Amino acid sequence: MKYKVRYLGELDDPDDQEQILDLDQVCFPYDARPNFLETHWWVVYDEDKKPVGYSGAKFWEPDNFVYISRCGVIPEARGNHLQQRTLRVIERWAKKIGADGMYTDTYRNVPSGNSFIRAGFQLFWPEELWATTESTYWYKQWRKTK
Repeated sequence: MKYKVRYLGELDDPDDQEQILDLDQVCFPYDARPNFLETHWWVVYDEDKKPVGYSGAKFWEPDNFVYISRCGVIPEARGNHLQQRTLRVIERWAKKIGADGMYTDTYRNVPSGNSFIRAGFQLFWPEELWATTESTYWYKQWRKTK
């Protein structure tokens, strides 16, 4: 099956927001719903134009990094490297806007952790935790900061 990643940008369209919320409910049923404020979104569509995955990221100016807030794939489409594909798309966007790297976190999610490793991310422990002490923190940096 062929897949296409489409950039939606920052969402003002309620239909796009609903699509993200529907995907989020399937991919992360126990998490709080995502915040749309200042977040850029990408959706992965299958060849039938059905949304099967999505990612959200925002530029975090204090660190000059992009924070990946979501990166999910519905169960039926898993195993097709779609998370890695969207990570590459976000990385291109991050470099284009001048970011020095990207970071994210996972919580009890070994498959996502393995995707991050394959995409070149490394583990780290931030000075200030933005998730929980049980979360795993990941970063990928391509340009050294000052």
